[in-house]
Amino acid sequence: MRLPSLTRRRLLALGAALSLEMVTARQQRPLLRAAAPVTVPVYLTFDDGVETDGGKGQQGPTLDVLNILDARGIQATFFVHGRNIGPAEGKVLARMVRNGHHLGNHLVQQGGVTLAETSRPAYIARMFLETELRIRQALARFPDALSRYEAQPHLFRRPGGGYDSAEGNLFLLPTSGYWRLFEYDRELAAYREQLPWLRGVYDYSGWHIAAPPLHETSSDPARLVWWLMDGPGGFRSFVQPDPARPELTTQEALDGLIILLHDPDPRVAAALPALLDALQPFNVTFHPLPRPCDRPNQYTVGVGGATHPVLVSGTANEGSPIP
Repeated sequence: MRLPSLTRRRLLALGAALSLEMVTARQQRPLLRAAAPVTVPVYLTFDDGVETDGGKGQQGPTLDVLNILDARGIQATFFVHGRNIGPAEGKVLARMVRNGHHLGNHLVQQGGVTLAETSRPAYIARMFLETELRIRQALARFPDALSRYEAQPHLFRRPGGGYDSAEGNLFLLPTSGYWRLFEYDRELAAYREQLPWLRGVYDYSGWHIAAPPLHETSSDPARLVWWLMDGPGGFRSFVQPDPARPELTTQEALDGLIILLHDPDPRVAAALPALLDALQPFNVTFHPLPRPCDRPNQYTVGVGGATHPVLVSGTANEGSPIP
């Protein structure tokens, strides 16, 4: 049996009917859309402050950094040295906590407390407690800010880092046995009432990205941004680890990337606006520490620490791991 030949009119009618059926079917089911890009939490951290001119707390590199962050509504974490904290700095610290920034303990000073100097744990603990006292004394004139600080998670970073050695920061670890010994250590006799401050501390003596490197002397802001974004171990190496597959990112980027900067370095304030602009296309969000995945008095993240080699697709549903 021969099928009747299709005339031009019949072909047009058939095509119209098929088109109408496809449009109707499309309207009856939800449209499939690509998964949203992976959000990368970023934790900006600034070490070695507070640095203000003349001890009046009115101007200086720390204020320059604060002005940039506050103008953009970005919250960060400042790890301050105890030696830089006096009554005049209380106003700056109060501004930090009132605007949602978090304060961290960076010990009293840079020298004499690094891992390379093998300081006694009791000495490190004393430098920690002394810095805590100075922060709280400086904030005493601002009761609302002091209350906010005391309610914040307690944060610590050892100068020079603390996870480059298997010893780490043993004075903060409950399993080290030091907490019991501190109760009888003569060096800590004047701080016995403050010893509980060593508990519940998040240790961020490590980080993911740091700039500028110690050997970098350039004052060009573009150079600093390059180090952070595209230099060895820079931001792009975490969010786009495989140039051939730009849709991949690392588990570390999903957990949150910690960036180390130094607010007393005037190059940082000069480069900070360009850095923030360079980060925005990567769908970043800014937060103060701690990260949700971190726990106090435990390993958090750091130089020489464990890495997370799992690659996750930026377009796969629910961020499923890629084999």
